[in-house]
Amino acid sequence: MGKNSRCEMRGMLMLLTGVMTACVAGESEVGGMAVTVMPQQEVQLSQSASSNYFLATDSSTYSAGSAINVAWFAPATHSGSDWVGLFKVGDPDSAYLSKKYVPSGQSGLLTFSVPSQGGNYELRYLPHPSTQSISISNAFVVSATAGTVFLFSNYEGGTYNLVVDQNLPNIQIGIATFKPSNITLSGSFVGNVSAVRVVGYYANQSTVQGVDASKVKLVSSPEPVSHKQPYADNTRLVYSTGDRVLSWMSKGSNSMTQVEEYFMSKFGEVSVLSHMSRYAAFSGNIPFSAARLNMVVVRDTVNLDLAAAVGRPSGAVTLSVDVNATVGATSALTPALTTGSLAAGSTVRINNYASIVGAGGAGGSGGNGGSGGWPRACGRNGLAGGTALFLTVPATISNRGSIWGGGGGGGGGSGCNSNAGGGGGAGHVGGGGGAGFSQFSNAEELAFCGQDNGVRSGVPGEAGGTAGGGGGKEDDYDGYRSYDMIGGDGGGYGQPGQPAGACGSLAPSSGGSAGAAIKRNGHVVNVPDGIYDTGAGRIRGPVGS
Repeated sequence: MGKNSRCEMRGMLMLLTGVMTACVAGESEVGGMAVTVMPQQEVQLSQSASSNYFLATDSSTYSAGSAINVAWFAPATHSGSDWVGLFKVGDPDSAYLSKKYVPSGQSGLLTFSVPSQGGNYELRYLPHPSTQSISISNAFVVSATAGTVFLFSNYEGGTYNLVVDQNLPNIQIGIATFKPSNITLSGSFVGNVSAVRVVGYYANQSTVQGVDASKVKLVSSPEPVSHKQPYADNTRLVYSTGDRVLSWMSKGSNSMTQVEEYFMSKFGEVSVLSHMSRYAAFSGNIPFSAARLNMVVVRDTVNLDLAAAVGRPSGAVTLSVDVNATVGATSALTPALTTGSLAAGSTVRINNYASIVGAGGAGGSGGNGGSGGWPRACGRNGLAGGTALFLTVPATISNRGSIWGGGGGGGGGSGCNSNAGGGGGAGHVGGGGGAGFSQFSNAEELAFCGQDNGVRSGVPGEAGGTAGGGGGKEDDYDGYRSYDMIGGDGGGYGQPGQPAGACGSLAPSSGGSAGAAIKRNGHVVNVPDGIYDTGAGRIRGPVGS
C-alpha cells in the first residue's frame, strides 16, 4: 500500500470512528482537508500487521455491555469469508469470543458488543482460508461491574421467554441443555443483558432472539469441565437435571456445580448466582424476579442477607438457597446468614453443602486488681459468640455441611493485685483477646465498679481463631504454672467462654454465651430446639428462639 493510500485509509478511519489520525510527512491530505492531530485520542494502528490490512477501535476503554466500533481496511478483492474476531490479549487465534464477517469493499465499520468480563482485549483480522490473524487492532480495556448471572440447565431444552423485569447490572445468561432451546428475551431491562451463552450437544440448533447477535454464543462442540465429582460426566459439559450431588452414573449428566463452575470461567467470578435446573423442558414466561428465587452461593461470602440478595420482594415468596461455599460473619453482632426482611407468608429452603459460621465473641478485659478488703475486682465478662443462621420466616434446612455458632469470649480475671484478659471465642472471624487490665480511668472505674484498686497492669488474652483463644495468665512466682490470675479461655465453635480463675473470696467473671447455630425467632424450622454437639458435629451451638 502506497503512502497516499495509507493517508486515505486514515481519512476513512477518521470518518468512520470520529477519531482523528495524522498523515505523516510526505503523505497527501484527505479530500484536500488538513487532518488535526489529537494525540490523546489517536488511534494506534497495528505495526505487526500486513500493510494491506488495518483495524482500529473507537476507544481504548469500554464498559461491559456497551458497543465497540471497529474500522477495517482491506484489499477490495478480499474474500467474503474473511472475518474479524474479538479476543482476549494473549489468547490463540482459535479462541475468539465473537466474530463478524467482513463485507465487500475496501473499508467499513463493524460493531461488537463489549465482553461481560473485565480485562484486556483486541480485535484480529483473519483472511480466509487462513487460521492465523494478519492484522491486530489496538488493545483496549474492558471495565465490568460484578455480573448478575442467571443459569438454566436441563435435558429437554424448550421454547421459553426470559423476561428481564428487574434493573440488574451486567446480566449474563448461561444455558446448558441437551436438546435444542428456542429462547426469547424481553422486558423493560433487556438492554442490561451483556452475554448469552448456550452450551449443549444441539446448541447450534438453538435460537436466541431479543438481543443483538453479537451478545450470543452457541457452543455445540464438547466443552471441558474443570470441577470433578463422583458419578458425573467429568470430561465435558453436557447438561444438568437439578442434582448437586449425583449418586449413580447412568444419568450421564453433569452436576449443578459443574455447570456453575463452567459458566463462571466464561463470565467471571461472582459470590451468588441464580440457577434453575431440572430434567423437563422450560416453557412459557420466566421472569427474572422469579428466577432469582433459585439462589446459589458459589464463592465464600460474609454477612449474607437473603432478602437483599433477591431484591427484597414486596410479596410473599418461596426462596430456595444452595449454600455451596462458606458463609461467615465478620462480627459477633451480625449473623453469618439471615433470611432478612422477607414479606410475611414467605418460606425458605436452605440446602447447606458447605459451612455457615458465626463470629467469635471477644474476651473480657482484666479489672483493677482488687484484693484484701476490696469487695469487687470487676474483671469484665466475656462477650457472646455470634449467630450462624438467623431466621425471620419459616424454613426447611437440609444440612450436609456445618452450621456453627461462634464461641463465647473468656471472662477477664482480676484480684490479688493481678489482672488477666479473657481469650476470644472461635469463629469465622475469631473474637479479640481481652485487654490485660481495665481501660477505664479512675473516675470511670469507680462509676462502673464502685471501687478501684488502681492496678493497671496485666496479661492480655489471646485472640480466637479456629479454636478459642487462651486466657491471659499472670504471676507464676514458683515457675510451676501456679498463676495468681488466669483469664478464661474463649469457647470453641458453638461453646461458651470459660470463667476467669477466682482469687480469694472474689467471684470470677463469666465467659460469654455460645453463639446460636440457628436462631429461629419463633419461626418453625425442621431442626428441634436444643444444645447441639460441642465436638465436631454438623450443628454446633444452641438452636431455638
